[in-house]
Amino acid sequence: MRHESAAPLDPRLVNRLQALAVRLHDDMGAATARHRRDAASHPEALSALLNFADGKRADILQVALGLSQPGVAHLIAKLEGAQLVERRPDPRDRRASLLHLTPSGRRLARRIVADRLAAVAKLVDPLSAQERAALLGAVDHMLDRATTSTDHARRTCRACKPDACDHPATCPVTAGASRARAAGVESPR
Repeated sequence: MRHESAAPLDPRLVNRLQALAVRLHDDMGAATARHRRDAASHPEALSALLNFADGKRADILQVALGLSQPGVAHLIAKLEGAQLVERRPDPRDRRASLLHLTPSGRRLARRIVADRLAAVAKLVDPLSAQERAALLGAVDHMLDRATTSTDHARRTCRACKPDACDHPATCPVTAGASRARAAGVESPR
């Protein structure tokens, strides 16, 4: 959403943000590459389980990862085979099951999240305190405005460390999802 009083977008800013996004993606991927085999080739699944999907049905994980139903079923089977996740009966619906991280799955998920955050911290480290504060304000505003639904929030936060953003109190993604829900304008992912 663009504000009326906003200056025209500088194409350099747009291009540099996409370059930064690519760099962040590559650096976070490299930071977790060593965990890929242990994580049944899907580190994001473990971090999503750690953050919000542990003890929930598979459809929460399916939406967060953007997988089809057969895709998430295959992934869960791989995670179970690696003894990272276990299924337990849903006490509210005996036909369904809930996903739970095993202790080794929880440890691995924590290492994955920590390694990703370390990769991002390395890029932010050269900034001054003033530059970091300005960047935090801008990123918070962008995340708040870009979040249009609870599903979108889960997809955005699938690799987060919730206590790092004081979730839910000051998390901009949670705020964006809450704003969309309150306004009755939740849009799909």
